[in-house]
Amino acid sequence: MVFLVFLDHIRLWAGLLSLLVFLYVRNFHITYTIFGGGVVRIIVEILKRIIREPRPINCKRKKKSYGMPSSHSAIVIYFAIFFSLQLYTSSLYEFFDFISIHTIQITSPIKTFIKLILFSLISLTALSVVWSRVALGYHTKKQVIVGMALGFWLGIIWYRLWWGYWSKTWIGQEYHLF
Repeated sequence: MVFLVFLDHIRLWAGLLSLLVFLYVRNFHITYTIFGGGVVRIIVEILKRIIREPRPINCKRKKKSYGMPSSHSAIVIYFAIFFSLQLYTSSLYEFFDFISIHTIQITSPIKTFIKLILFSLISLTALSVVWSRVALGYHTKKQVIVGMALGFWLGIIWYRLWWGYWSKTWIGQEYHLF
């Protein structure tokens, strides 16, 4: 039950974590990734107003917004896909550099194992959030599946935009807001 309460407030935790990472890292790649989550959110809200499918009748906490597609599902799957692709296509050092853990030295034999563990954690976390939306009664299975599909494709598109265009200009560069 405590786990479901935590997942119920995942937007707050994810937003706070994103803000802290944004303020700490000051790397365009991280900013681009977080901004992509915002783009997903905007697209989902536009689709909700177009589709206008209500939330389940047995919704435990009445919400004024529509249920199709699930924004939590779309956003969490977007981040899971983006991070998984980043993990899959880069060396571990580049991935840890991406998430700003510079002190890790990894020997060759355990790299695949570490990638597998990280991929599993990313996947389990994302699927837990998606599952919680149905378990808490906020969305139907159809609403979270559509949200997942949207997050999946937007994650791939955003990742391809990064490597096809933005990374050539901004990779590894820092910027200063203050």
